Amino acid sequence: MNVETYIKHAPMEVSGFSKQWIDALLSLLSENSKILDIGSGTGRDADYMENHGLHITRTDKEPGFVEFQKTKRKKVLLQDVLHDEIGKSESFDAIFANAVLLHFTEDELETIFNKITACLKNGGFFAFSLKQGDNTVLPTPTEEAQYFRYWEMVEIEKLCKKHDLQMRFSLFDEATGWFYMIWEKV
Repeated sequence: MNVETYIKHAPMEVSGFSKQWIDALLSLLSENSKILDIGSGTGRDADYMENHGLHITRTDKEPGFVEFQKTKRKKVLLQDVLHDEIGKSESFDAIFANAVLLHFTEDELETIFNKITACLKNGGFFAFSLKQGDNTVLPTPTEEAQYFRYWEMVEIEKLCKKHDLQMRFSLFDEATGWFYMIWEKV
């Protein structure tokens, strides 16, 4: 991934569907809740949540994003959600992953969901976004081909139910095909 290009073109303020989704998550949490932000990127969403009194653990697997956030005096862990340990048992009130999970295969997503539900408190929330599709897989024509998978909602519901997650909020942007969801660990 070309981090510099991403940073240059990424919106720096939370707005639109993302804002509605994050605000819905904020309404479910109490001040001082502990949130794990997987794939924090530029830190835009983490900054927004921190400004509302939440404690955010920022992570990203791309060293360029980690360094970018450090220039803003933010603490970010260089961490790959698929290959690294992501937290202690039941240590987070919520886990947040915006535009991250579409980069994993079905088997990889199963592994990630196992990790997430293990470190999420009972009654905690898993907020994530995915692009809707018919299981389309899109490699990008770059020197660092990045994997994309567009999911059918029925598949996501099945995966979440398998991991004892219950839907609390769902928003769909018809113009872009993005689902914004919040699931509760029950």
